Amino acid sequence: MRYYKIPKRRPKIPKSYKNAEVAQTKFIKNQLVQKNGAVCAICGKQILNKKDLTLDHIKPKSKGGLTTLENCQLACRKCNIKKGSS
Repeated sequence: MRYYKIPKRRPKIPKSYKNAEVAQTKFIKNQLVQKNGAVCAICGKQILNKKDLTLDHIKPKSKGGLTTLENCQLACRKCNIKKGSS
C-alpha cells in the first residue's frame, strides 16, 4: 500500500483583490504625504526615502482597524516596527 503526500495549499487570493488593496494603500499614502508632508507622525522626523515611508494604522488591523484615510498615519519604518500592533 502506498501513501501519497497531499500538498497543503493555501487558497489563492485573486490578483484583482491584491491589486485593489495595493492601489488603495498607495492612494492613502499619497493623500497623507500631500496633506502632512513626508513627516513621521510618531517621532516627527522628515522621511527622505519612499522605502522608509510606511503606513501606520492608528487602530491596528489585527484589532479590527480598517485601511482608511482616517485610521492611517505616516511613520518611518523604524518607528512603525518599534510600535508594533499595540
